[in-house]
Amino acid sequence: MNILTTREMAERCNVSPRWIRRLAAAGRIHPCQRVHKNWLFTPSSTVVRPPERWRREPQKLRLPHQQLTVRETIRQAKHWL
Repeated sequence: MNILTTREMAERCNVSPRWIRRLAAAGRIHPCQRVHKNWLFTPSSTVVRPPERWRREPQKLRLPHQQLTVRETIRQAKHWL
């Protein structure tokens, strides 16, 4: 069985090793195993999407080329990821 380290998994997902550690700690990468301070992954490990927010309606955002007032920018910034 081939085991991947955090760095190898980060290269495979094209993200930083820190982000992979955060996803693994949050339980969003399955299967993974923490051994002492390191995370170990299998080649079949996948990143699981977070659950959708059921009570929040999709917000309609304006395109970047449209002018926003300061108040509208603050209101829409709450929904940015």
